[in-house]
Amino acid sequence: MPAEFFSGMKNLQILDLSNNGKLNTLPDSLGNLIELATLKLNNCVHLITLPQSTSKLCSLRQLENEGCRGLRGMPSGIGQGLSRLEKLSMWPLLCGSGGSENNIEELRGLRLLRGSLHIRTTGVAHHIDDVEKEPPSNIEELVIGRYGGRRFPEWMEKMRSFPRLRRIKFAFMWNVEEWGLNWRHKEKEGEECFPSLQHLKIRTCWNLKALPQELGNLTSLETLSIRQCYELVSVPQLQLHLMTSLKKLVISVCPKLKFVFHGLRHLTSLQYLSIRDCPGVEIPKGELDQLVALRGSSFLYYIDKELIRDQDPTIPETSGKQVLD
Repeated sequence: MPAEFFSGMKNLQILDLSNNGKLNTLPDSLGNLIELATLKLNNCVHLITLPQSTSKLCSLRQLENEGCRGLRGMPSGIGQGLSRLEKLSMWPLLCGSGGSENNIEELRGLRLLRGSLHIRTTGVAHHIDDVEKEPPSNIEELVIGRYGGRRFPEWMEKMRSFPRLRRIKFAFMWNVEEWGLNWRHKEKEGEECFPSLQHLKIRTCWNLKALPQELGNLTSLETLSIRQCYELVSVPQLQLHLMTSLKKLVISVCPKLKFVFHGLRHLTSLQYLSIRDCPGVEIPKGELDQLVALRGSSFLYYIDKELIRDQDPTIPETSGKQVLD
């Protein structure tokens, strides 16, 4: 793309360059588009950098860059220059760089940002400083993957500052051992740490040993999925009688997890239950029977047969589509 390609286009309001497999950079003349409100760069897989002049797009409200897996950071000055930005799909973080293009501190300036934000790491973040800075408090979705530190950054232990957060997904965080929540300064007893959280997914966190006790009291939660956490030994005592919004519950490949499900009958909205490859988990048969009777044909479950415990050691035959051998 020629260096002066965008010169003379200052009135342009929408620019869509999505799905351009040959695009690897944009000319500095992009900064001339002072009326630009929407910039779409989705799936420009070979795009490596954005020009420094991106920070001059003072009218920009939407920057869509989902699928730009080659992007290696954001230009400095974004937080100050794009003060009107309301939507940002992904913040690329080049772990270990420390350069100006890697400063996640810029996110603090994007005070109007809302919706989902995917913090995507390039390489593996082995040091806590790589992801230490706190994103805007009004985000609704947080996705972090391929983070190699042993503990979460400090701001993630103070999640009460994210009152609108609806979705959390952690994946491929191989070395993380603990996730603590500093909930000692709550304003009143019984206050939820995630009042709006609807979906919590944790996957392939091999060394994670425990989850915060505060996660047991999520009244808005609709999906809880924990997969491939090989060292996980305990989860919070779930207050199932309060989790009446829960629709999907999945726990799989957690071989060290010790947990007994009590109160399944309280999950009046549950549509899907899957407990697989978790030999230390117990499901009282009586409670499961009550839940099946309550939910009827709208309820689907997949459970390793040996997890269902009854005072009678003989487990009655059950449909192979529901309880799996």
